[in-house]
Amino acid sequence: MNWKNRLQNWIRLRRQEMQKGLELTLQKKDEQERKKIHDARYMDPGTFKYGILNRQNPLDFMHDVYDRRKQKRKDKD
Repeated sequence: MNWKNRLQNWIRLRRQEMQKGLELTLQKKDEQERKKIHDARYMDPGTFKYGILNRQNPLDFMHDVYDRRKQKRKDKD
């Protein structure tokens, strides 16, 4: 019986460790997602990170870059 109890304890401990690891992983993923959303608020369209975070296709990204640069030239004058 001793081996059986030890084995059951070992299995129970491994399951608890796995559960804790899963919870930590989910917390980290949630934290990263919140950070991405927070950072995206302060990004301007036409910047590289903005394009990646919003999963823009290259043509839309280039249009945003063109518009941003055009606006900068207007503001300069």
